[in-house]
Amino acid sequence: MAYPSVSKGAGRVQEALATLQDTARSDDEKLVVATTAVVTFLAALGVSGGTNLVMILTKDPIIKEHKPTLAFASAWIGDGILLPIINVLMVLAMRSWGTRVGLRNLVTSLIGGSAIMGAFQFVQATQSMTNYTMPEPWHWTWLGYYHMLYMASQFAFMIFYFQALYQAWRAGKVNARQKRDLAAIAGMILLFAVLLQTDYS
Repeated sequence: MAYPSVSKGAGRVQEALATLQDTARSDDEKLVVATTAVVTFLAALGVSGGTNLVMILTKDPIIKEHKPTLAFASAWIGDGILLPIINVLMVLAMRSWGTRVGLRNLVTSLIGGSAIMGAFQFVQATQSMTNYTMPEPWHWTWLGYYHMLYMASQFAFMIFYFQALYQAWRAGKVNARQKRDLAAIAGMILLFAVLLQTDYS
């Protein structure tokens, strides 16, 4: 089944990559871009994908019984490509706005991120969407607990960005490029959601 949003999402990814080339002019920005992208990649896909490779080499039986990370398109494309780009765009925007970490926004982001993560885990368990991080409903491996922590932190970071965006928008600080970045971020989030749906359908 074809999803029109997939082609739109792919277009947004191309726009985002072009934006990264345009915005990462200074050495400082290049360092921020590289650090954010690498840390996100390692946290999102490196840990779980690396564990998957180790399990393949050690012939761990769990990956024969349950779908592992590297069998998901949402992991390869979503965690490995989309999330690093999304995080880079958000970091560059917040640097431009001079965003500061306030206690209220920080607490709101952490609570919101944890709540969204909890909702995902609830749906996964109640719908018996098992994999090798949750081999049985409501039973997680150590990698499952790590994934919870990472998922909560990623959602919290996104919520923090949207709070910063709202404040910057009200202050008239959001320029045309950042509006394009916002559209790219929204498109990539939508594409990630489509990939997740496809993986579990």
